[in-house]
Formats: sequence, structure tokens, C-alpha cells
Amino acid sequence: MAHSIVGTLSLLLTIGAASLSLSLESFETEGNLHAICGLITLGLVILMACLGIMTIVTRRYCNYDWETHKYIKLKNMHKYLAYGIIVGSQLTVSSGVMNYYAFIGKRETAWLIIGITNAVIICIFVTNEVIYRRNLKSDAPLETFNDIDNLTRADFYNLVHN
Repeated sequence: MAHSIVGTLSLLLTIGAASLSLSLESFETEGNLHAICGLITLGLVILMACLGIMTIVTRRYCNYDWETHKYIKLKNMHKYLAYGIIVGSQLTVSSGVMNYYAFIGKRETAWLIIGITNAVIICIFVTNEVIYRRNLKSDAPLETFNDIDNLTRADFYNLVHN
């Protein structure tokens, strides 16, 4: 439930920020890496929200005898798209920081801020992935199952509980 709320808030905040930026008369994408990265990130956030909704609907309302593979695919697509959004967001923020500090003549400060911020984000990212992989128990047995398209409820139960 909390994941859905945070995802919805992230979507609304991203759309709100993009709307404010797009409404500026000075907004242009030509030669502006910050604007281009921001628009790409906006598209990825909207796509991820749609995949999140599809994942929730598949998990709650589909027959698992036939839809287990589809659910796992959607879940993984949602997860990997989140990684893409993290990278896109970092590119957007980094290019914005660089634009600002280059404008005020402190490019070295920009590189320092970008380096520290990206190092912290990478550490958080790697730590989160390690914790996720360690706690992953229910999906791991399915990685070794060869005939995932013909997975039955009994096969799924045996793989998860053995």
C-alpha cells in the first residue's frame, strides 16, 4: 500500500514539475541537456506508473495458474524501469547543477557536488539491491524452472515451498 501511495505521489510531483517547466516561455530543448533529460525522465515516470498499475491488477485479479509468468515479467519491468528513472533523474539533476554553477562561474564546485551526490546515490542503489536480493525468496525458485509458460499452481507451490 505504501509503495502505491509513494508511486502516485512521485507521478503527481513529476507531472507538476514538468508542467511548471513546460509553461515557461524560456523553455527550449535545443542544445539543453537538462531539458532533454527531464522530458525523458517524465516519460519514464509515466510509463512506470502504468506498469505499476498493470502489476497490481495482474497480482490481485488474474488467475495465477495462467498469469504467473506475466506477473513476474511486469514486476521485473517495473523494477528495471525504476533503475532507468534513477539514472535519468540523476542526469537531469546533474545537468541542472552544472548549468547553474557554470552560469555563476563555479564549474569546479558543480563537479564536486555532482560527484558526491552520484557516489551517495550509487551506494544507496547498490545497498538496496543487495538487501532486495538477500530478502528475495518467493521469486528465486522460478528462475530455475525451465517451462515457465506451463507452470501450474502445484508447480508454483512446490518451487516456493521446497
